[in-house]
Amino acid sequence: MKSHVLSCLAGIFCIVLIWGCEAETVAPRTQNDASGQLLGETAERVVHPTVSGVCADTATWPLVDWNGNAQINYCGAVPCTGSEPGWGKLNAYHTADRMYMEVEMAYGWFVQEVKSYIGDQSNINVVNGIPSLTGSSSWEIETFDAALNRGQVWHSTSTMSNCFGMMIKLDVVKLDFFTGVDAASARELTVWNSKWNDQSLPVNMRTNSGFVCTYCAPPCIASTSLDENGSNF
Repeated sequence: MKSHVLSCLAGIFCIVLIWGCEAETVAPRTQNDASGQLLGETAERVVHPTVSGVCADTATWPLVDWNGNAQINYCGAVPCTGSEPGWGKLNAYHTADRMYMEVEMAYGWFVQEVKSYIGDQSNINVVNGIPSLTGSSSWEIETFDAALNRGQVWHSTSTMSNCFGMMIKLDVVKLDFFTGVDAASARELTVWNSKWNDQSLPVNMRTNSGFVCTYCAPPCIASTSLDENGSNF
């Protein structure tokens, strides 16, 4: 009798165990499903507002590391499989007064600091393919208390020519299971311009490095005066 009871209890335990481990039929989570906090948005500040009065089509470049790799190469506690997505992208567009650089990171990756430059290409020095700024030119730097997944930086275009060079550096990190920064994930990213030396383009649209982009802004109707530089991260 005792043996029979133990057998029944063991059977019930197995049934509970099998049922409890059964996979749920839940749709995969995507970035579009993520909460506002995950995207770096709060009730007080929306970091990725829609810009009105855009004057031309958006230009887009992939984010890469300084070796030109566009694919994520850090996966935390587990090794990468080789099928990881890209780091993200940079979109650029302009209004009558501003040039916007809009960063969209891959799901799970976040921006801590943005260094950006928009201006004359003569201020950009390239050594071994790596660009830097010369003379009195300087990076516009935006640092954030919380790492954010997407956002914008902008520069005033009121004193610029229609065509100019663009550079950006992003300090990015991945968060761990406890939403803390995974220090081992820290990377500096930039953008890759695949047409940097395309001989079919006008000279002012070419650059001396694939890490430098060019942008020609068609004229717009002037709007009200805005802050010269800023960010919506």
